[in-house]
Parts: sequence; structure tokens; C-alpha cells
Amino acid sequence: MSQIIKQLKLLFYLIVGVSLLLMAVVEFLLLDIAGGLFADEKQFEFVYQSFMILLTLGGIYITLRWFKFEAIKNKLQENKLTAYSRWSLIRMLVLEGIAILNIGGYFLFVNSSFVYLWLIIILSFSFLYPTRERLINETGIDEK
Repeated sequence: MSQIIKQLKLLFYLIVGVSLLLMAVVEFLLLDIAGGLFADEKQFEFVYQSFMILLTLGGIYITLRWFKFEAIKNKLQENKLTAYSRWSLIRMLVLEGIAILNIGGYFLFVNSSFVYLWLIIILSFSFLYPTRERLINETGIDEK
């Protein structure tokens, strides 16, 4: 059990680190070169921004309740630790994908609202931090 938690913590830090590094690259390097490719397209920006707000809030809700869904509960029955590891990684990658889409929106439109959405996602990662207690609560197993 402790080996799986260590692996998940390493993946957690890697995923959050990639998001932070990508945001730093966009902010400090790419915006000066070719940022704001669609900055004049206000209708497209409104549609993309509305979509990203809904996707961000919905994605956070779904990932926080990830192990409450019946389909995932059923997948956890066969091999709990391996399945938990796999589904925890998928949960983190879903949030990372949404974070990357927000970084892309910031690059394309140079609108700070995408940075705020990205920050909300980064803050919500703290609720996914892999611990032994979280594993026990989400799977129902308790191995010493």
C-alpha cells in the first residue's frame, strides 16, 4: 500500500509541476513571441471562455466525487490497489487536461480569466493529494 501511495505522490508532483512549468513558459517566453493569436476575435473568446468555465467547474466536481460513481466503484472490486492507482492517475490527468486547455486559452486570447481558472484547478489539486487515509476512505481497505 505504501508503495502505491509513493508512486501516486510522485505522479502528483510531476503532473502539478508540468502544469506550473507550462504556465511559466507561456507567461515568460511565448506571450512575447506570438501570444494573443485570437485576441481580436471577441465572439470566439466569449464562447471559449464560457466553455472553459463550465468545463473547469464541472471537471473539478466530477474529479472530487470520482470514486462515488458506480462504474468506478465496480472497477475497484477486482484488484483494489491496482485499480485505485489507475483511476487516481486518470483523475489527476483529467484535471491536468483542463488546466492545459486554460493555459492554451490564456496563450490564444491573453485574458487573465483563464489564469484564474487555471489557479482554481491548481488549488483543487490539493484535494487530490494521495495519502493513506484517502486511499482507505475511497477504497474501503485497510492493509497494515
